[in-house]
Amino acid sequence: MLPQRLLLATLWFFSSLSAALAIAPDKPIVDQIQTFCFDEVNPATIRDLSINSPLNGNTLLWYASETGGVPLSATEVLVDQKKYYAALMNALGEESSRTETKVNVLNPIFDAPEEVCYGDLATISVTNIPSTPQDFIKAHPELTLFLEDPVNKTAYFLREQSMGWTEAYNYIESFGESAAMYVINSKAEEDMVYNALSAVRINGLPIAGTAEYHFWLGLRQIAGEKPNNAIDKDWYWLDGRPLTPDLANWSFSEPNDCCGTVGVEDGEEDYGQFDFYDVKTWNDIPDNSGGGGNSWPIFEFNGSTSVRWGSYDADGNEIIYPETSSVLNLNLTETTTFFIEVETNGSFCGRKEHTVVVNPLPVINPLSDLEFCDDAQDGDNTNGSIQGIDLQSQNAVALGSAQSAADFN
Repeated sequence: MLPQRLLLATLWFFSSLSAALAIAPDKPIVDQIQTFCFDEVNPATIRDLSINSPLNGNTLLWYASETGGVPLSATEVLVDQKKYYAALMNALGEESSRTETKVNVLNPIFDAPEEVCYGDLATISVTNIPSTPQDFIKAHPELTLFLEDPVNKTAYFLREQSMGWTEAYNYIESFGESAAMYVINSKAEEDMVYNALSAVRINGLPIAGTAEYHFWLGLRQIAGEKPNNAIDKDWYWLDGRPLTPDLANWSFSEPNDCCGTVGVEDGEEDYGQFDFYDVKTWNDIPDNSGGGGNSWPIFEFNGSTSVRWGSYDADGNEIIYPETSSVLNLNLTETTTFFIEVETNGSFCGRKEHTVVVNPLPVINPLSDLEFCDDAQDGDNTNGSIQGIDLQSQNAVALGSAQSAADFN
């Protein structure tokens, strides 16, 4: 029999272990967008999705929805532009809340004519890829591209319209592709974005640092996921990262979960906005578009698509074009093989080629003179006019030996 003191210590240990195991794992941290190359033979599956936080002995599960449902099979093929939700489960079956990621399956398709006439304008494009920032802004003139970060391959857009947080989230999601709500990864990024935003003008007046305009963050508290039950705890970025003190930039006395019961966590203000009167600082706010929630959506292309156009000269050397959008317009004078390279979110899926045949313009060779005699001896009863001349017989002369009658009219 164990001594009573040892028995109590043993019971305390296992009780503490069980209590620790019963605590659900932390929410996984996930890239908002994950990109894969299309492969008809070996397509990307659920097992290819990844998270950025350690497993710590937990099991990684993927779901098709933010709540409910059953874990997806590891062999399920990923679908382009579909969202998947990651959760961690401990040994006792306790699961974390879920973090979403969106999948891009990159499968560039060349869209170009097979042949054109000499000197004609040929439009050559690549489809079935996420838009480049240049393509996107052309298609959406209502948006403002206010910052491009070539180092991190990220572009930042602004919609100059007030809307609630959920409306802004859904609006951004409606674009599909690589669009995601703005989340802050570092103080350097926050400064860079805010400085660029400060240069934006409406009717010659700045929009940043004013009492009139505010901007949404991809930052929120989630009902039912507030174990600390505190106004300044359990804030999460949309990629699953918890808000840490080194990034928190709340305005004075914020967050406060105003205003029914100020300072009490009761879910009145669960969404983050920035540029709240004080320059750059944050505020917690309800999910609305009026009053203090008068915020505009900012979103980013995390891993913007880049394209590289080129062709080959007569010796097989590469000719690179400066065009950075998905469309290339050229007047062609010779048969040319073009190539396109597409990179999205760090994924490069190889080079695709297409040859456009240029048909030469027809050359009309000199025709010999035709002579006819019309007099009383030609068998008809009219003089001064010729009937039944067959000009088609001159086609072969006009085309010559180097041109085929099948190619021209």
